[in-house]
Amino acid sequence: RSWGVLGLAGLLIQHQFTGLRRRRRWRRHCLACRELVLGLSGSHRGSATGASSASSALTRRVLGDGELPVEEVVGDVVSAMNSPPYSAVLIAPPGAGKTTAVPIFLLRDALVAEAGKIIVTEPRRVAARGAARRMALHLGQEVGGTVGLRTRFDKRVDPLRTKVEVVTDGVLARQLQFDRALKGVGTIVLDEFHERSLSADLALTLSLYAQRFRALKGLAPLRILVMS
Repeated sequence: RSWGVLGLAGLLIQHQFTGLRRRRRWRRHCLACRELVLGLSGSHRGSATGASSASSALTRRVLGDGELPVEEVVGDVVSAMNSPPYSAVLIAPPGAGKTTAVPIFLLRDALVAEAGKIIVTEPRRVAARGAARRMALHLGQEVGGTVGLRTRFDKRVDPLRTKVEVVTDGVLARQLQFDRALKGVGTIVLDEFHERSLSADLALTLSLYAQRFRALKGLAPLRILVMS
């Protein structure tokens, strides 16, 4: 029942430098996921029935007067997080509002919020600090309130108030090595996953194992959203 982290890390390193095997592995992960694609022209594959006038009003209230392109599929994202297999892949161009808007929309959904804390990963500490600061600003707060931050040299989290926690890929990977059920966490959002790194691959792999572990133990489902 051990994680076998060293063996897993070796496998990930091998895949990192073997493009074909890496693509096949990623394809297997995505077979059980719902893919939501937002194109450069603003169109997307699949229906966008969940993007209602209510979500539009939420965008204007929380993120400003301008509408973000990601609003077109945010209803589908929330729906995917609340239905099996509780996993999705969101693909959108830079500036669509993935990093800043999607976690806030998930937080405002009652089912997602009740499931537990939302963890958002970023590939670097600078990106994590920036994402946390922007989300907190949109909520009219400082980092450490509803939106927290946890990196190697910076921790601003309120145990009672923090609902969205921005971390680096490495921080999440280490947490999963010691807590396979990821207690208190309901949703994992892996942002900027196209940058690919050993830490990101390890974080995704361990997240999928945690999701399966919860299902086998009859625990509440772990929601996983990969954004690129």
